[in-house]
Amino acid sequence: MAMPARRLNVTEASALVDAEMGSARERLDIPAVSYGLIDAGELVHVGSAVGPDQAEVDELTHFRMSSLTKSVTAMTVLLLRDRGLLSLSTPVQQILPWAEFHTERVSEPVRIDHLLTMTAGLSTDDPWIDEMDDLAEDQFDAILSQGVRLVRPAGTEFEYSNVGYALLGRVIAAVTGMNYRDVVSEEVLARVGMQRSSFKVPDAASRVTGHRVIGGVLVPEREETPLGAFAPSGGLWSCVSDLALWVASLEAAAAGEASPIPQHLALELTTPRIVNRLDSRLLTSEGLVISHAYGYGVHVPTYSDIGRLVAHQGGSPGFGADMRWHPLTRWGVVAMGNRGYAVVQSPSRRSLQAIVRSEMESATVAAAVGSLLPATRSAMDWAESLLENWDDAAFDRLAAPSLDRQLSRDLRRGAAEQVARERGPFSRDALSLRSASPAHALWRVQGRQGEAWLEVLLTPEASPRVQQFGVLDDPSHARIV
Repeated sequence: MAMPARRLNVTEASALVDAEMGSARERLDIPAVSYGLIDAGELVHVGSAVGPDQAEVDELTHFRMSSLTKSVTAMTVLLLRDRGLLSLSTPVQQILPWAEFHTERVSEPVRIDHLLTMTAGLSTDDPWIDEMDDLAEDQFDAILSQGVRLVRPAGTEFEYSNVGYALLGRVIAAVTGMNYRDVVSEEVLARVGMQRSSFKVPDAASRVTGHRVIGGVLVPEREETPLGAFAPSGGLWSCVSDLALWVASLEAAAAGEASPIPQHLALELTTPRIVNRLDSRLLTSEGLVISHAYGYGVHVPTYSDIGRLVAHQGGSPGFGADMRWHPLTRWGVVAMGNRGYAVVQSPSRRSLQAIVRSEMESATVAAAVGSLLPATRSAMDWAESLLENWDDAAFDRLAAPSLDRQLSRDLRRGAAEQVARERGPFSRDALSLRSASPAHALWRVQGRQGEAWLEVLLTPEASPRVQQFGVLDDPSHARIV
């Protein structure tokens, strides 16, 4: 059942990104923006937009990754877990016994997976840590020994926490006996080939100067220094080329293609773990946000028009960054800017949504077809054959006994035969397929005198049979979708 796929070509998609980034740079007064477009695990377009009297930037120019670093920290934890050095369910205090957690509420112990998913109960802390670049790890440990406060019970709700990821950095160091930065460099950066990414501040010639607004005036940031204890939450420096390589590695791995990242880890990282909020700011023509969720070091928002994205935005004094990709169509966008908290996620989101909207119908059908079990495909053929020429013996070969209990055989046969007489013969409309599960299919058959919709759902038995078989006038009458 091959599906035609309508895809924008790279030139069309690149033009959309160029327009959005150029407009945003000017509108948001960002001195320089560097960005890239990813298609099916490959960086296919790079671009930049710079303001007057600004030096040119390209895909090799260094910016701060800011909070995009969290995804790298999370992947490091998962890799160490696979090596048997830690368990995600381990309480943090078993690894960092000096870390104290104060709370007025009943709470289970803070675990590693709570830190990964921002559900440890720690309060959000961006304004505090953004000015704490020079906080050393021993100073952070002193804070931990005095205690950090939980504002909600661990494991119950999402609240964004940089302290949580700084704690993960200390966990990584403790279980390996190495410096966090060295572990990340060996386990992730070298594995992926991110040779231009580092926790060290790059030479001035290869990086842009960060800017912040003071008194309504855009001024250069203070001298850059490497992050200390908060490096795991936002300390990496990188460039569009390396950032695109990171996104492409995760995206390709999740799609089951060759990647330095194991597929199961890419899927584990990007699976929604906690729904955190509905964002009223995004209830606009850009597409209704159904939910925001968080995985391990990445956001996983779902939109009404394009479905699920994987994304993370980053903001820090002097810089902003964004990465996002659409698993269904495999387009992705990365962007980096040199104004503090530059909201480059806005043009990234708009351009990516514009690119993938035109592909949603064919991509959704293709994904559904690709996910169907062989037994589901056989059940679709079975259902169509019964509609065209009902045969009780054929029905019994695949039908679960429950079907006759749902509706008498005589009524089911009579309804199918009436539809066949009045509207048939039929042919399958392949582009109409909808599927709520690999064991489920809902699709349209087009006849000379009308149409009908068929639905099948398999039982969970080792040799599956059909537990739901519908001949419908309207897909809204389906049992499952």
